[in-house]
Amino acid sequence: MVRFECKLNDISIPEIFSLYEEVVPNKNKEIKNYYKNIEYNWNLMLESKGKIGFVLSCKNPVSNRKCSLSFWRSTMNGWVGQQLISNGFTEGVYSLLLRVQEMAIDNNIYSIQNWFRPDNKYTSKLFQLSTNQLGSDKSFCNESIYINLYPSNVFQDKDISIIQCTNNNHNNIYDFISDVCGEVYAKIEELHKDDIELENLHEIYQQYNLARKRFLFLAYQKNFSYPVGAAIVYRGPFGVNVRLIENQCKVFIKNHLDIELQRSIFSSLLYHCKEKYTDFPVKYIPISINRNSAILEFFDQSMVKNITTYFNIGWIDKGFTDWYSFVDNYNYFKNKKI
Repeated sequence: MVRFECKLNDISIPEIFSLYEEVVPNKNKEIKNYYKNIEYNWNLMLESKGKIGFVLSCKNPVSNRKCSLSFWRSTMNGWVGQQLISNGFTEGVYSLLLRVQEMAIDNNIYSIQNWFRPDNKYTSKLFQLSTNQLGSDKSFCNESIYINLYPSNVFQDKDISIIQCTNNNHNNIYDFISDVCGEVYAKIEELHKDDIELENLHEIYQQYNLARKRFLFLAYQKNFSYPVGAAIVYRGPFGVNVRLIENQCKVFIKNHLDIELQRSIFSSLLYHCKEKYTDFPVKYIPISINRNSAILEFFDQSMVKNITTYFNIGWIDKGFTDWYSFVDNYNYFKNKKI
């Protein structure tokens, strides 16, 4: 397949959102009122010239077909790709995916992540097959429920203890997350390194008047020494992702536990996490939780909105060449439109 030239930060933020609205109309209406704030944050990220965020775009000048793919820095050595948008430019999507993997190899990036919905048959098939091809030693693919939670009624259960993990005391956060989501996921999140709070990355973001912070909590059942749940709060520039993934609270709970206990763990974790959102522009907290719909029964409809299933995938540097080869030889690009 013919490759087109991919340009870095050559598309304006209004043009990105215009293309996104063209391809996915009426997506996440709640944050449209904050568009000026979102545009401001994105412009600051692009001023970093690729240190904390960038947009890769591609255009066919003959057909006027175009596509774009944006990235933001999630950890010191890991990036999240998002909003792969195309108005039928198959060759452009092919070109973008290969180019961004080349950039990751050239710049010694450790990992790449992506989020997608299973009902998007194009990206779902591509990315799920790619992680299957790489295997669990080079990649992960985790299914999550993603919700907007209004946390007014969460409570602290007296039989659940919540401990915050810091750079000075990691507790068992790496071991627990590895157990629940796999070692590759835990390493992509850099939970095995000293700076689990992302203070060094925050300093880089601050150079561009932005912030990137992480707060980590473990939940312990009374009289037990091993954690039964965890929550990781991410705070970053508002609106980098239209579903606010950059500001999500990720909750991890052992699925084999009694449902009432799981609900208590979830509520106790959120009771502590909500304090980290006091300055959040919207009234809800974006939350992802490992696939367990029974937890949602704990909340009435006034507390939970926009329940969506997402897949979160990631792959590490030793799988970059294999991922590139998979995309380069992916037959779908040769006979379909994305």
